[in-house]
This record gives sequence, C-alpha cells and structure tokens, in this order.
Amino acid sequence: MNYKHVITITATGLLACAASTASAELTYTYLGELDGHEYWVTDLELEYYDAREAADQLGADLGATAYLASITSQEETDFIQALSLDVMWIGLNDLDLDGEWSWDSGEAYDYNDWASGEPNGNVGDEPVVVMNWNDDYGWNDWKDLDRYAMALIEVAIPAPGVLGLLGIAGLTSRRRRR
Repeated sequence: MNYKHVITITATGLLACAASTASAELTYTYLGELDGHEYWVTDLELEYYDAREAADQLGADLGATAYLASITSQEETDFIQALSLDVMWIGLNDLDLDGEWSWDSGEAYDYNDWASGEPNGNVGDEPVVVMNWNDDYGWNDWKDLDRYAMALIEVAIPAPGVLGLLGIAGLTSRRRRR
C-alpha cells in the first residue's frame, strides 16, 4: 500500500523521555499490511520499554493484539524495508536467558537477519534488538536503556467470525413476518 494513516493517542506517563509533563501525545503511522498483519511505527524515538508500552497502547486503542514486530521471513523483511529504512525496535529479545532469543509475540525464532558481526553483546549486556542497522540494514542487539529508536508495531488483524461473513454475504436468516 502506498498511503499512510496517522492516528494520535494521549499516553499518560509513557513518554518521560520526550516530555517533562506527565502526559504527551504519541503518534503512530500506518505503514501497510502483509499476511493479515498491519504494521505501524511510532513517530517518536523511544526507549525499549516505552516502545513495548506503545505497542500495548496501540493494541488497546485498535481493539486488537499488538506487539513489537516479529520478523519471521525474508518476505516480511523486504516488505518493511520497502516502507522504511529507519532504525526501529522489533520484538526480539533475550531478556529471560542470555543468548536465547525469543519474540514478544511467542512466534518461533527460526529466521534471523543479523547484521554482520551481530549479535555481539558489545560492551556488556545487549538484550533487545533493532532492525535496519548500519549499511547492511540487518538486526543489531542493543541495550534496553538509554537507547532510542522508533517502535515497529505489528497488529494482528482479527479474522471476521462466521456469522459476520454470512452477514456480509447477505446469508443470515431473517424472521418472516406472518
């Protein structure tokens, strides 16, 4: 898709890094849809934990499940990079056990796009991941505090229920008047 949609929400206390007041506005830009998932990006750079909260907030606002994106194929990587080459948080981390990477969404970690020399745990603990790093635009393990990037958020589009599909097709039963 070649269009962007911007929604604005007020996130109380979420953006301590962006504002000295207790609330600030956070905007999300709709990037597109692939395989039943929408992709959104925050317009502000956030710390990792704020990015996770932003994903939760967007999901609540949309009434859907949302999380930092799980990039599980080259097709998905190509799709996202065709829309943005900005450095963005994704939902891969080894917060539970160093070296054991897992997705926030619970999806299997069976694809990776690490940049050359990554993951390296450079200068100590780097338990979270950004994409579009350096000249090869791969993934980089990064510190979870005092580092800022936009949040790439994936939203699972709920499948319509069977009754909803029947209603769309005009096949729902209607009472006859007698």
